[in-house]
Amino acid sequence: MLNIVWFRRDLRVTDHQPLLHAVENGLVAPLVIVEPEYWAQSFASGRQWRFAARAIMSLRSQLAVIGAPLIVRTGSAVEAIQTLQEKSQDVVIWSHAGVASRWEADRDAEVGAWLDGAGIPWKTFPNIGDGQAADGEATNWDDVLASDPEPAPEVMIAHGVTPGRIVSERILYLDDDPCEDLPAGAAAARRAIDLHAAENGSEDGGARRIETTLAAIEPHLAWGTLSVREAWIALEAVRLESEDEAVVQKMQSLLLERFGPLDGQHLDPISEAERISPNAMADALKDLPDATAALGTLQDSGLARRDALAQVAGALCKQLGVSAERAIGTLAPLCTGFVADRYRTECVMPETGLSASVS
Repeated sequence: MLNIVWFRRDLRVTDHQPLLHAVENGLVAPLVIVEPEYWAQSFASGRQWRFAARAIMSLRSQLAVIGAPLIVRTGSAVEAIQTLQEKSQDVVIWSHAGVASRWEADRDAEVGAWLDGAGIPWKTFPNIGDGQAADGEATNWDDVLASDPEPAPEVMIAHGVTPGRIVSERILYLDDDPCEDLPAGAAAARRAIDLHAAENGSEDGGARRIETTLAAIEPHLAWGTLSVREAWIALEAVRLESEDEAVVQKMQSLLLERFGPLDGQHLDPISEAERISPNAMADALKDLPDATAALGTLQDSGLARRDALAQVAGALCKQLGVSAERAIGTLAPLCTGFVADRYRTECVMPETGLSASVS
């Protein structure tokens, strides 16, 4: 039997129940599917892909240590799974449940229908590390955080399949997108927590420090190089050593609030024609130095504090008379850690009173 572990937004080997169960079941084929159709969505960008690609490379290295080459395939999910299934008729798919955009929900429905028709079992697990219960509802965080993250498997029996290469953004037809390239992988995520969370307090009572820390780890949470549970535990270690215990506790609270389970409500993407041009944004913000600075930081680094992002989006709405959906849709590709269904405007811009339509 071939156990295909389909890595999605969980590019890690720890706190990963599908991986552990697949290993116990025998021969394992770890799989990442790079889907060009996803990267053609209006919210996707070159900077996001480059971070995801580095996270995939980190995952490949971690899996190699325990004996399983990571298989990377570019194309549709059905085609990728079908190709592997043809090499080994007896197949089981293992993955985490949960999707982060309408496109991913539709993709999963298509894959599920094909697997049912092919008689291939798809074993999905709640992403407990991210607070997702089996029925799709949020678990009790006290229960989640009281348990330790699942360790990585000690050894894996790998299937002899050609690993495949990780393509460039050019192959995915992504536009040139100059931006600081952020380190990816679990070790980089923990370094970001240690670097930002352990800084001294600021004059604003730590609010800027809190937002900066969460912004720094957002790409890691977006692609699951670190689970929310692992991030919370890392912050707990900082809290125990910090003189600013209340500041770190606030970070932990916002971590669970912002990066906990998705509720299945989808943010509608905007079309290319609706995207606000860089010149129009610069002109709209020219008399707003703080918003201009925040936009510049986002463009250069791919990171933005949620309060700064809210300020920029709110200013665009006010100055240009555009909808909240259009403002967030325009800023989305600039955010390295963008996750469509976490950026509904009632979450990103609570102080503006703006809301995005969800369905």
